[in-house]
Amino acid sequence: MNRTEQEMQIAIAHHLDWMAQLGRRFVWFAVPNGIPLGASSPVERRHAARIGGIFRAQGMKSGVPDIIIVAKSQILFVELKALSGRESAQQREWRTALTALGWSVTILVAADPGDAVEQIYHLLDQRRLLPDNVRIPANGGATNMHRSLKYNKNHDLN
Repeated sequence: MNRTEQEMQIAIAHHLDWMAQLGRRFVWFAVPNGIPLGASSPVERRHAARIGGIFRAQGMKSGVPDIIIVAKSQILFVELKALSGRESAQQREWRTALTALGWSVTILVAADPGDAVEQIYHLLDQRRLLPDNVRIPANGGATNMHRSLKYNKNHDLN
């Protein structure tokens, strides 16, 4: 996951947390896959590789969609991509396997976190999962709206 996709996922996470509490129509979780950004020194890369080995031993699978939203009789699988992002072979395999089981995988391609948040709103609206008192931001309103939600200071993107 590149920096833009990481920023999109953090913005979406804040909105999904807020909407899940507000409407109680779904629960959601993210699947942490890959080396955290910033692992640039040899020591950090070795540590990340060791942690990755532990995660794989525990069942982590490459290519699993980034976000999973569970509601009554619905499961939404969402793969995030920046405009320059491409679906990997493992992601394609997961999409094919989930589709064969009768599920759909949404590949959300966005220019920035605000665009990604707006697309999540549309996806939830299509599935009738938006809380009653939540409206889809119009005309790029999500770009500023996602910044207004409280960000956890532990999400250091530098």
